Amino acid sequence: MVNNKKIILIGEPDSKRTEFFIKAAVKQQVIIDFFSWSEWRNKDMEGGFVKIDPPSFDEYNILNLTEKIKEYQEQLCELEEIGRKKEICFLNPPSAILQLLDKVACKEKLQKHNFPVTTMIGKNPKNFQELKAIMKEKKCWSIFLKPVYGSGAAGILALSMQPVTGKLAAYTAVCVESNFLLQQKKIRKITNEKEIDEIVNAITSLDTIVERWYPKAGIGKESFDFRVLWQFNRMEYILARKSASPITNLHLNNGAISLEELFHTQESWNHDNVLKEIEKLCQNAMAVFPQVQMAGLDVMLDRKTGKPRIIEMNGQGDLLYQDIYGENLIYTNQIAYMRSRMYN
Repeated sequence: MVNNKKIILIGEPDSKRTEFFIKAAVKQQVIIDFFSWSEWRNKDMEGGFVKIDPPSFDEYNILNLTEKIKEYQEQLCELEEIGRKKEICFLNPPSAILQLLDKVACKEKLQKHNFPVTTMIGKNPKNFQELKAIMKEKKCWSIFLKPVYGSGAAGILALSMQPVTGKLAAYTAVCVESNFLLQQKKIRKITNEKEIDEIVNAITSLDTIVERWYPKAGIGKESFDFRVLWQFNRMEYILARKSASPITNLHLNNGAISLEELFHTQESWNHDNVLKEIEKLCQNAMAVFPQVQMAGLDVMLDRKTGKPRIIEMNGQGDLLYQDIYGENLIYTNQIAYMRSRMYN
């Protein structure tokens, strides 16, 4: 066991992450040293057990995120180097966060180990024409186009193309205005090819990943998936998210649904088996990244088979409003784990 003397949180001073992590610490009578991203380099972290929360990526123009992500990657590399030189322990090491931050590297590793995932069929198309060429070559007529770096559905577009007529339908929360790629709070369905072309060309100016779009299991006219919070070798929390579009992020006017209500509508399923399969899939995926103590995994169920499939993994995906405004269980157990490691 490590012999750490203090718990340190690196993050943003006004975020819900910071507020509720500190609340969990106060409840357990644990003192937290908080360092913001603007000041951590000037602080003494030796002998600390450090949790790294992401900096704020609030940005009017998504096209500017590349520069911010690059700065964040550099800071994570710097923290990794400091951790090697000093007696510092991390909840999730910077190198582990970097592994999951890169959607291409993460997806390639999962595919290499034959996990059921939303399969990557291409990366970095230069424009809309190249994207359509990838779809035709792979005979994949429904895809997701995503920036390699980023979260919260920033810059994500789901696209379907009718192979005979070429008819298009896209779903996204972004729009193009002048030279800006803007994130909105509502997902739109777009069928105008000129507008789709303009948005795709803006997104593909970033590093991107192209994934096969798998139909998700549904409830009524809505589809759903899950955010699973896995930490300390267990499924800590599972949240179902439903949407009338293929994008389910809750901040985009989508809704959470209780497992009880969800499973009540899926009477043909063996609910215990479904949860066990999700749990086993997440456990095996986490084993591929042994340094990662905590991650948020987005998991869908196949519409035809009901089998789980991993969409994404996020090494800092532990902010769930349903939890922090409830028991605040996730952060409470992080504090308890870090505290136990300090004194053993």
